[in-house]
Order: sequence, then C-alpha cells, then structure tokens
Amino acid sequence: MTDTDTKFQILEMLEKDMIAFLKDKGFYDKPFTSLFKIRIKAEKQQEWLTNLQKTIPQTQVEKGCICYEISQDLEDSNLYAVYEKWANGEALEYHFAQPYTKEFLGCFADIVVDVKSHILKPLSFS
Repeated sequence: MTDTDTKFQILEMLEKDMIAFLKDKGFYDKPFTSLFKIRIKAEKQQEWLTNLQKTIPQTQVEKGCICYEISQDLEDSNLYAVYEKWANGEALEYHFAQPYTKEFLGCFADIVVDVKSHILKPLSFS
C-alpha cells in the first residue's frame, strides 16, 4: 500500500464513519458539534500549521459551517483541539468533498500521531 492509498483511506474512513454515525443516531438532518483532539509529530509542526492556514479560512465560509476553530494546547505544542459546529450532515459531506479538505486530511498520515473524536448534540434548556 502506498502513502497515497493510506492518506485516502484515512479521509474515506473519517467521512464514512462520521456520516454513518450521524445517520445511526438520527442526527444527519440536525445541527451537531464535532470535537477532535489531534496529536501531531513534533518535527511536522510547520507543515501542520501551513496546512491549517490554507484550510481554516475556506472552511469557515462554507454553507452549513456554523463554527470551525482549531486551538493549540498551552502545555503541549503538539496537541490540538478542533471544534466544529455544522448545520447538518449534508454540510459535513459538502465539507469533505472540497479539494482543500481532501488535501488537508491527506496530510494526516504523515503528520498526525493520534486522533480522538467526539460527536456532540446541542442541549436546550428552554
């Protein structure tokens, strides 16, 4: 298996898993939040930041993207939190289909050490 194959497998797995999870939980057509903790390789810090700089502004203006923020841990510079709020699963599928998203996720195999993800539903107290 080539590096290119691995990169595309990561993208496909992430997309299919998230969309299937939303559908299974009855949240495909509802707003939801994704939270990721991503640990990167120390020697890939600059490559990671360059990819973020290209991806974040484009993602933030996508239809259906309510919020898209990435933060760096104060104590561990190789640990990041990605906070995303989407209008629905269709908005997320659109996001995954964008060339800049594919390019960004394609770098994961070379840069990322570990990813932990959570899909969250909004709470309403009214």
